[in-house]
Amino acid sequence: AVVSTQSTGDSQGKDIVSTVDGKDTVFPDYFHPSTKKWFQEGLTTFSLSLPHSGLLLTENEPSTDSTGSKTGCTDEPLDNPLYTLFHVKDLKQNTLCPSAKLHGGLRHSDIHNIY
Repeated sequence: AVVSTQSTGDSQGKDIVSTVDGKDTVFPDYFHPSTKKWFQEGLTTFSLSLPHSGLLLTENEPSTDSTGSKTGCTDEPLDNPLYTLFHVKDLKQNTLCPSAKLHGGLRHSDIHNIY
């Protein structure tokens, strides 16, 4: 069944399209109530079909083949900070634009683990 979820948006609120394994991909906004419900229902269905004692959720950061999105990121300072990290020279390398919008006014830079 196809379930309606909200996708992570660009600075104008349009779905961010990036690539994963060479295919166009949009990323669910796990902070949106409808996406939380969709994920919870999926976990419930899984739990009922396969008994288990716990789940290990890894790879929980958006990971892409591109930098930010297929259309690039904004020119705003959030997407082009004056600083860089030792191991990452570009904060949007292989992930979403830091300015990507999430439910509740959050930005991707608010929730992405830079460690």
